[in-house]
Amino acid sequence: MGTPKGLVDYHGKPWLLEQLGRFETAGGKEAVVVLGYHLERYFEKFPWLRTNGNEALCPRALTVSVVVNQTPACGQFSSLQRAISFLLEKDWPGAFILPVDVPGPQREVYDRLSAALISKTDVAIPQYRSKGGHPVLLSRRFLGQLISLSLESNEARLDLQIRGLPPERVARVRVSDAQVRLNINLSSDFSDYADRQAGTRSRPGY
Repeated sequence: MGTPKGLVDYHGKPWLLEQLGRFETAGGKEAVVVLGYHLERYFEKFPWLRTNGNEALCPRALTVSVVVNQTPACGQFSSLQRAISFLLEKDWPGAFILPVDVPGPQREVYDRLSAALISKTDVAIPQYRSKGGHPVLLSRRFLGQLISLSLESNEARLDLQIRGLPPERVARVRVSDAQVRLNINLSSDFSDYADRQAGTRSRPGY
């Protein structure tokens, strides 16, 4: 895209700030941001992210913690494992995993996923029109399994690990928010999404 995805301008604000704001609006209280590539550019844009893994002084009520992946070339799973190491230090029953290029959904999605994560369930996946998306909600038990997996393994991918679980441990949750299926990879994708959202905002009664 030419610009790190979290720093792309979205209606006058960096996309990362938009994502954090959406999570807060959906009821989120604490967020963990994993940084790897372009680390210094993020620190330059958001000085409050430079916290060495401690809680950032984010200009919001939302508590933001920062985790740095020093080896981003090892792939997305290495970033996930860095986040998990931090998450397991907290007394949380689980965590939502949302890639930066998937727009934060409406509160309904988070609420439905949370309700689906019962004692025998380790993963809750939103489904829109029978197709899965993000965020996924992972139980603390499953997070513990993922942290022990070698990055050199061919199985070091979240989708493969979920696929390997018994069906009764995976809840597939129907939602009405189509954004769970979006993936903004290209500049053109991002522009199209921003334009559509601007049109939605301008409709009477929005």
